[in-house]
Amino acid sequence: MRTIVAIFFCVFFLRAAGQSSTASYATIDKRVKTIHAATVGALVGKLTVPYKTDREKVRSIFRWITENIAYDVVGYHNPKGAYEGLWEKALAMNVAEVNLIYNWMIVQKVLDEKVAICDGYSRLFKTLCDSAQIRCEIVLGSTRSYSDRIGLPANGRHAWNAVYLDNSWKLVDATWASGFCDSSVTRFTRNFDPFYFFTDPIQLFNNHYPDEQRWSLLRMTPSLQQFYDFPYYYKSFYDFRVLSLQPTSGVIEVSKKDMLIRFELGIADKVTGFYMAEYPYIPDGADSTAVIRETEEPGDSQLPAYTVTDGKLVCVYKVKSQKSEQVRVILNNKLILHYGIKFR
Repeated sequence: MRTIVAIFFCVFFLRAAGQSSTASYATIDKRVKTIHAATVGALVGKLTVPYKTDREKVRSIFRWITENIAYDVVGYHNPKGAYEGLWEKALAMNVAEVNLIYNWMIVQKVLDEKVAICDGYSRLFKTLCDSAQIRCEIVLGSTRSYSDRIGLPANGRHAWNAVYLDNSWKLVDATWASGFCDSSVTRFTRNFDPFYFFTDPIQLFNNHYPDEQRWSLLRMTPSLQQFYDFPYYYKSFYDFRVLSLQPTSGVIEVSKKDMLIRFELGIADKVTGFYMAEYPYIPDGADSTAVIRETEEPGDSQLPAYTVTDGKLVCVYKVKSQKSEQVRVILNNKLILHYGIKFR
């Protein structure tokens, strides 16, 4: 287990450190806001005809979806009801091509109602790419979020896409790129996130695990349990040139005797601030039903002692409460990752 984690970690940082996209899609992104169509055929023509490259066409398709399709918060709580009656209609029309007809019915429903769960987002993206003669696949798998307990299986099932461009597969997630929901998934806020367009496979793997391992696009895909065992990396992590990290395991065992965690970070960037914080924070001795809150950003007197020598940051952090479940790492005022805590 430790060997696999260490190897994966090395590949992770060699691939992820300092990466950035240089492509500019401002003109395409602006244009999709003016496009309206009621059918796949009409829509794909408007989205792709002006462009010469498949990359431009895919960007246009992706941005139109994220700009026009809202997350279906009602369908999320009743996924079977989202497509109620469509399968029976497809069966009645043509048994031999029932899956094809069923897919087109779902896609048309998404276009008509302008809402979808992840299945609808990924079907619409693939259908538009297929119509533009661009190879595309739907990827089914598991996800995890910052609120899930590290090391424990999460309940997130998800669908995203792989698209073939420039002789290689690229990963996109139109659902997550379109915006975000509140914690109860009752309200959706549109907010385009470019991180999920042609996301580096290593970076997407942080919270997307495909059922078919080939769609991780990694040379070596860890097991599903190892996926749950990794630390949780936030998008801001990739803003830094991180060269090494300890611990590499997502769950840190903390002795109840000294309550200490040793954290090391090899980094090529200048460190202007660093601290660690627990979540949820319930002081030992407090009523366990007390309001769970995050620790506030500490003042200077509360900052854990750390040193930076020759590009290596070392911090020994003393955990304040045995009720804490996570320890979060904040670098230069950015939350970059968190660990789970196990007391022994």
